Amino acid sequence: MDNTRHNIALKPEALSHSSEAFAAYQLDQFPDRLRFLHRQLLSPKSDSAQQILFYLEAGCRMFGLDKGAYVEHGQGAWPPSCYQYDLSAIESLISAETGPVEGLEQAVRSSSLTLFSPVDGRLAVNLDKLAYNRAQVKAYIATPVLSGDEFTGLLYFFSTSAVDKPYTAQDRETIVLMAEGVARMNEAMNVQRREGVKEDETGPLGFVTPGVKSFKEYSYQAQIPQAHGVAGKVVEVLQNRIGHEKLGIEFIATELSLSKRTLQRRLQQQNINFAQLRDQVRFHHSITYLVEQNHSIDRISGILDFSDRTSFTNAFKRWTGLSPSTFRKLFRDYV
Repeated sequence: MDNTRHNIALKPEALSHSSEAFAAYQLDQFPDRLRFLHRQLLSPKSDSAQQILFYLEAGCRMFGLDKGAYVEHGQGAWPPSCYQYDLSAIESLISAETGPVEGLEQAVRSSSLTLFSPVDGRLAVNLDKLAYNRAQVKAYIATPVLSGDEFTGLLYFFSTSAVDKPYTAQDRETIVLMAEGVARMNEAMNVQRREGVKEDETGPLGFVTPGVKSFKEYSYQAQIPQAHGVAGKVVEVLQNRIGHEKLGIEFIATELSLSKRTLQRRLQQQNINFAQLRDQVRFHHSITYLVEQNHSIDRISGILDFSDRTSFTNAFKRWTGLSPSTFRKLFRDYV
């Protein structure tokens, strides 16, 4: 196997994006970062090289750094080269003249940890040991790209100019999400290569935001259950009471002229749980309120008869894996 690293260079006109692509996002804010990554999943670039370069530019903007690189390792890997992006370049967006920051690459590969500096932590590589193109590296954030437990590459961003703020847990989470997306794209590409499928036969493969679905999928997941008998009556009463009355089982039973115990027994006879029915009705209406209304999260919590915002947030994370505020940020453009 030829282990020689080949760098690629693309002219600015080869990239199909511009700064306008980032104008709708505040990339220093985590919800907008998540929203941006999800948008790219739904509409990736026309080819994989452009997709990688686009993400490297996005990472530079997210972390306030000048340069980004994706270095690939392993047999049968894709892409077979080191992609480098230079946000500060004037004539050439991609620098292929120098290699990656090898000391940083070695540190991440040996530890399989996300490393970043400036930070008051024990995991950072000393900046005075890192140089790029004969200039000292002043700040970086780097993470391994893993396929299962196997190290398959390195994604990192760095700058030879000083950065005046330390990186945060949300910065770390952002680059880890991006690396997971790289790994999934690599896995998909390797499957295509084994099956002899060309990229243009299936459409572009974008980076993904793990665990995040499309709005259509969430809407389908949150459909009002098609229930019959007493369960159907419970759903109807719950829907009528949303935003007006309490949703506790004792109140629903009273409106149906039943005791709480009788209602529980009748639902049990249909193999249905009251809490699950109420959850589904709440989930359905929570999506509508979050993307179509301007109510605060606290107000929506009250409308759905949660005791407080924390209870609503915990329930919504259980339903979607996302907080209500993040969900709203991701999908508010759909309406």
